[in-house]
Amino acid sequence: MQNLLGNKECDEVIAQELTRCGISIVKGARNNGLVPFSLIGMLGDFTFRRECYYYEVVGNVSLEIAEELYADPIGKSDIVVAGQCDCPPPRELAEEIGGALFVTLYHIDTEAGLRLFVDTLKNHFKELQPTLENENVGVLA
Repeated sequence: MQNLLGNKECDEVIAQELTRCGISIVKGARNNGLVPFSLIGMLGDFTFRRECYYYEVVGNVSLEIAEELYADPIGKSDIVVAGQCDCPPPRELAEEIGGALFVTLYHIDTEAGLRLFVDTLKNHFKELQPTLENENVGVLA
């Protein structure tokens, strides 16, 4: 992914990446961090925030789905559990929530990884797939 460190025009790149991957775009206040974005991605209860070289994704991914992602070669290297650069298996960093194991944070390093993550979620959660009622993917809210 393109380095967006300090890039004041980063929203254009972010909008393109999120739209290509089927993630809804939400406009908010300008971030004062290293990447001065005002756009974030939303997919159901998942939030996608762009950092310099990756997306930080927050949301509860069941261990079963996390292991499915990890079994894919792109998932194993580009969809990083809890941002751990040594890419450990999801089970090692899963958190117990309500008696079940979940991965709650990912760093996704490539657009191919972002697309795999989104497609996998949509395969498991039909409500995340666009319908006539929610075809606003890529539209600023």
